[in-house]
Amino acid sequence: MLLDNYLTIRKSPKGTPSWFDYPSVDSPEVKEYLSHPFHVFLGHTSEGEGVYVSNMGYWDQQKMTFDQLIRCMYMSVDAVQLDQYSQINGIKVLIDMSRSNRNQLSFFENRKNFFSLMRNWQDASPNRTKAVIFVNEPAFFDVIFTLIKNAPFLKEKFKKKLHKVGKDYARLRKVIGEQDADRLLPKELGGSNGTLQELMEWTRNNFGSERMHREWRLQRQEMEVDESKRLPTTKDYLRTEDSAADATTGIQGTFTKLNVD
Repeated sequence: MLLDNYLTIRKSPKGTPSWFDYPSVDSPEVKEYLSHPFHVFLGHTSEGEGVYVSNMGYWDQQKMTFDQLIRCMYMSVDAVQLDQYSQINGIKVLIDMSRSNRNQLSFFENRKNFFSLMRNWQDASPNRTKAVIFVNEPAFFDVIFTLIKNAPFLKEKFKKKLHKVGKDYARLRKVIGEQDADRLLPKELGGSNGTLQELMEWTRNNFGSERMHREWRLQRQEMEVDESKRLPTTKDYLRTEDSAADATTGIQGTFTKLNVD
């Protein structure tokens, strides 16, 4: 089921194939993406879990569209999947919102974007997500976080992995693991693991690796999904907006513009 969903979101009209039409690594959007710590590998915990920090607050909407940013972020996700320790032991993702503003998070008001992002993560990603930790979130994010936590199409198991710690770095360290937190967390988050800019080298190296180029070429050129051959028993593997319509009617009104300061 996971393999089917993994391919479907990338190649089928049921998924979001435009988000996986990756640009070349020397394209302007990739160069812009790699000039800022949007997605940074921090290292492995003592249990072998990969720890990553994401920060879309660096997104300049004048230089990158939302779709361009998402494509680059999915390229980063693919790079994570090449790490064998993360494959086996799972990952913990910190979402640092210290630089985020209202306009940057407005994509959550778009029902289709919200649904697709959450569904792709929950139902079609081979990464074993152990925790998603929101850090330094602004006050207006409380509304969005409530929206996420109350989304009926998200499984309770997935919701339990979501944490919102604000500026409580003691709580952040507890979720990461006390024995690993200082070693892994960047200086911006109270650790001793260098600055985010200093830790960007891993991301740049993986984007430029021959192995990564090969993986992306295979995904674009060799993977195909023919929906005309889909068995009835697999038609509900990947949730679509239509199939989830009944489940989401309770929060449909939330997908309007949020008047939050």
